[in-house]
Order: sequence, then C-alpha cells, then structure tokens
Amino acid sequence: MTQDKFDHEDEALQALVDGLVARGHEVTLAGHPDRDPGHPLTVDGILVVDGIDWAVDHCLLSQDNRLIPAADEAVKKLTGDLEAVAHEFGCALVVSFQPQDRALGRATIDAYYRSVIQLSREAAASGQSKFGDDGFTSTQIVPGPVGVDLISIANITGNARLDTQIAQGIGGALEKKLTKQLKNAKDAGYPVMLLLDQHPRPGSRNGTVWLTNHGNTVLAAVKPVLDLHAGIVDQLWYRPLSGPVQLLQDGNIPRP
Repeated sequence: MTQDKFDHEDEALQALVDGLVARGHEVTLAGHPDRDPGHPLTVDGILVVDGIDWAVDHCLLSQDNRLIPAADEAVKKLTGDLEAVAHEFGCALVVSFQPQDRALGRATIDAYYRSVIQLSREAAASGQSKFGDDGFTSTQIVPGPVGVDLISIANITGNARLDTQIAQGIGGALEKKLTKQLKNAKDAGYPVMLLLDQHPRPGSRNGTVWLTNHGNTVLAAVKPVLDLHAGIVDQLWYRPLSGPVQLLQDGNIPRP
C-alpha cells in the first residue's frame, strides 16, 4: 500500500470525524487495523464515538475499472485515421467517443471505431459539427491548428444514469467489503460505518464517478448490494467532492 493511499485514506477518515463532531459526538481515531499485522480486523479505522468502538471502512466511488484500458485502446485505434481526416480537409477536430467494453466483441468494437471515423469525415467534409445517435459520440469543427483532440466519455456502460455508473464501478469492491472486512468486524461485535468517497486517489488514473454530489443518487446505486447483506452496515456515509460528509443511512449510534 502506497503512502498516497494512506494519506488519502487519512484525509477521508478525518472528514468523517469532523462530520461526527459537527453532529455533537465525541470522536477519537483509535487506530488503523489494516496497517497493523497483529490486529484481528482488516478495516481501515477504529473510531471511538461517545465511548463506543466502531469499525470503519473507506471505499472509493470509482469508475468502472474497464474504462481505462478501453479508452487507451480507442485512442490507439482512432488517432491515426482521425489525424488523416483532419489533414485531408485542413481542419481542427474535437472528437468525443465512448470507450467500448471488450465483452462486446471485436466485430462490434471495430464497427464503432469505423462509425466514429465516418462521422468525423462527414463533419470535416461539410465544415459542420456532427453528433452521433448514442448521445456520446460527436465531432466538432473548431478554430485552431490542423489536428485532432480526442475526448473520452467517462462511461463504459452506455447508460447515462449516474446510479448505473456508480453500481458498475463500485459493485465488486463493495461486495468484497460486505463479505470480508465489514462482516468480520460485525461478527466480532463492532458496529460498522462505511464511508464512500468521491475524491479520487492522487496518482491513480482511475477516477471517480462525477456529478454525484446528491447523496440520494449514491444511496440508490449501492442500496441493492447493501440489502443483500442486511445488518452489516449500521451507518453509511458519503464524502462528495465538495462540502462536508453526508449521512446516507443511519442505524443510530449506540450510547455507552
């Protein structure tokens, strides 16, 4: 585990502490079990809240991990042909595309790349921007030197709904936490907090799902997974990109 990850985790846990204190609780960060080989738990933190020890785990609201390799492949496949179009017509192009899931199959993916190139050729030939029917793909003619700027849409699901994008990105990691780290903590007698985090980890190419400042969107995405493991998470918190942490689901904090 890198220092960047530790620092990011510490920042998130401090935001949670601040949120609890703002609600009138006395809170102390008592330790990091995942950094202590001798500790029986592997959660990210132990918070003492009003005299009660809570197990806390931190989970990024990551984009789908298929996104980066899919976007890299698209850039590699599209750049040469689109540069050729730009130079043939003497124009500057800004081309947006949706990364393609490899599960779609080679034929479908290659057909999509050809459609992007064809759309760009039509735009360059007409001198007018063109937009695909999928709501993601477009070619815009812009002032500037001859060439191409490629913009990858941060969505591999083909679904514009944020809750779907969140579920695709976090589902596997959340399932693992609910069946391992957090279940072990619950079985050991700890009340459990889960902190979902929209802040991307420094140094990581994989970002987090954007435009999710509204906590209800996040809750709608993760609740089906939480419901499959009812009773594990007592409190669900969310740290958006801006503003304080939000309490999304409350099983109440026990008093000593």
